[in-house]
Order: sequence, then structure tokens, then C-alpha cells
Amino acid sequence: MAIVVRIIVNDTDPLDGQTDLPADAESRLVYDKETGVYSIELQPGEKFGRFTAGGPLGQFGSYVVKDLAVISAGGAHADGSFVALRGPDNPNAPGDVERLVLPLGPSDNPKAEGTGLWPEGLNQQLAVGHSLIFDTAADGPSPGPHLIQFGLDPAVSLPFNPPVSPFAGDGDGDGDGDGDAALERDFSVNEAQAYLKPGRDLILRTSELAPGPGAFNGGGVGNKSIWGVWGLDGLPIAQFLSAEFVWTNIVGPAGINYLPPEPTTVATPYINFVVDFDPNGAGDIRVLVICTDQLNPAINNAVGTQSNNGSNELTYSWDGNTQDVLIVNAPPNAVPGGVAPNVSVGPLWLENSYNWQALVAANPDAVLVDAYSADGGLPAGAITPAFMLISGDSGTQIKQGKLITSLDANGIDGLA
Repeated sequence: MAIVVRIIVNDTDPLDGQTDLPADAESRLVYDKETGVYSIELQPGEKFGRFTAGGPLGQFGSYVVKDLAVISAGGAHADGSFVALRGPDNPNAPGDVERLVLPLGPSDNPKAEGTGLWPEGLNQQLAVGHSLIFDTAADGPSPGPHLIQFGLDPAVSLPFNPPVSPFAGDGDGDGDGDGDAALERDFSVNEAQAYLKPGRDLILRTSELAPGPGAFNGGGVGNKSIWGVWGLDGLPIAQFLSAEFVWTNIVGPAGINYLPPEPTTVATPYINFVVDFDPNGAGDIRVLVICTDQLNPAINNAVGTQSNNGSNELTYSWDGNTQDVLIVNAPPNAVPGGVAPNVSVGPLWLENSYNWQALVAANPDAVLVDAYSADGGLPAGAITPAFMLISGDSGTQIKQGKLITSLDANGIDGLA
């Protein structure tokens, strides 16, 4: 079933082709459970012209656009008005790249006949960071208000995490609270859990009970809390540029950035993400690590930034434009593209980090993937999301809990 997005623009100016939805768009989004339509209404004075996947409405990540309509109060669209699918700025060649232009005028495109209606059959991928551009300047002054509607199909692209409001705790949006159609996001192994509490805070917890082997791809007998974030499958690695989470301690060891500082512990949260460095060939799926405080300080500082607000609310973030990543088991395995370590403090993979932009340049076709990685520290047999927040370890059992109050995965709200 396609997801339908409806944007009502009450301003009378033309759609300007550049103004995205306002920053508070998610809080203004209304879901009609009878029709399955997600709608937002913009008031007079609020301009509009661009819908960015993974932008202000971050839960609408990469999808396939099935159909669309651009209807304006001024009537039929003039030649020169258009909708375009546009890629993000290329850091090596700044400037937007239009992948597909859909003319709306009757002469430019007889199929549209000036109505702005494009029926089922577009089947155009709208990846995270890409945009739908709506430009009706050719219609002349005051052609609005406008109604924009398009269908996004998750069945042939990526899963969808519906907004919590207005059915908080209800995964399928039918209002009964049972969540029976919710996507699985808890990939915890053994005596561990990852779950949302009312208010959208995330709990990561593990126990000190000692399980037997077999639950991990590897031979570990530890307890590991894993929260997955869907919506990044197929994203080119050049477009994966940011991650951040905010956390505080509930119980158990809290690590080196807590006040007062405590010993290093595997209980502090960190991020895994999954990349296929050879998607057009035999495949080369790797698990990467960022935002950890558990290693040599030089490595910790290379793969993220950690801060404490003085009240033990900690923010861990990563900037893909400047910072590094760890690649699990590299070394001894070869590094994709032959990239040399940016920081090296020893021979182990946990002691070598690689500049993300160097990996991007050496592996231009690589993409993030939802995949079975065979990583020894992940759940046996599971296809995991491309992005995971983790607490605990496959080799340890610790009684502890962490409260995550915010999680951003390249612009996607990981707690939505």
C-alpha cells in the first residue's frame, strides 16, 4: 500500500522551486487513518517549492514516487512550469543535478495537459537527500493556493516508520495501540532489550545473566542491546554525512565522559552502520563503527565527538565531512579501495581509523545496506538495518541501562 503525502499551500505566490517545508513540519503532520494520507497545511506567507527526502519530514526516507498531482487555484499550468527530481549538491562539483524533469504545461507535455496530474506509473526513486522540486513561476503572479499530492511506495523500496503522533505506541497507525504492523527495530541479543517508552525516549538495557552460545553470528555469550533504524538502504555513502545521539545513564557503568569519570566500559552506546563497498559486483559488506568512547583516546576522538553538558547528559556526534570510521576486522582484512589509516595506534582493527571522505573517494559506488553481514557481534541469521545504536558486547554480561533522548541518523529521526 502506497503512502500518500499531501501538502496544502495557502500562499497565493507561485511554487518557488527552492523553499523546503518548515523545520517544525513533523509536529504539524496529520495522519488520516481512514485514507492513509499524511498531510501538512502551510499558512499564507509560508512559501514552498521543494520536498527533500529525509528532510524536515525525516521519516519519509528513500521511496519510489508512484504518482503525483500539482493543482493550483489559478487553473491549468503554463508551459515552463515543472516538477523535477533533483540530487543533492556534489562536494566535488557543487550545484544541483536534475535527474528527471516533468513539464506541467500543455505544450511542453501533452500527457499532463496543464492539469499537473501524473498518474500511476512514474516509478521514480527518491533517495534520502534528493528532492522533488515544484516550480510554477511560469504560471504568473498569484496562481495559488496550491495542493500537492504524491504517492510513495515502500513495498518496492524502503520500510516506513510512521510518526508517533497521533497514535503514540501504535505501530500500524490504526489507533488501537497494539502496534501489530510495526517494523521490528529491537535486534538485541540474549538478555538485552531496546524499546521506546512513552514520550519517545529509547531504553537500551542488558542483564548480567550468563546465556549459552548460539545467539550471535559468532560464538559470543554476552548480552547486547541493539536498536535499528530503517530508511538508509541504498544510500550512496557520499550522502551519509551525520549521526548523533543524546543519552544519560540509568544504572550501571557510565564510562569516561561521565562526571565523575568512570573506567572505560562496553556499556556506553555507540553506532554501527553497514556498507556494501561492491554493490555492482560480488558484494563486499562491511560493518563500520562511529561515536564510541571505548577505545584509545586518539581513536575515540577521530570517529566522533563526545560532550557532557555538566549534568551528565551526553551528546555523541559524528561529522562525515571531517571525521573517521572504524571498519570491523580491517585489519587484518583489506580496506576497501586500499585507503590507508588516518589514525593508527596499533595493529588491531580497533586501533586504526579511516577518513570517511577518503573511503568515499576510493569507493564511489558504495552504498549503505540493510543486510545480513555475518558480523560475529550481530544477531544470528538476521538482516539488520543499515544503522544501529548499540550498548553492550557479545563477550560480556553487565547489569546496566541507558536512556536515549535523541537519535539522528543522517537526518532521519531514529526514535520516530
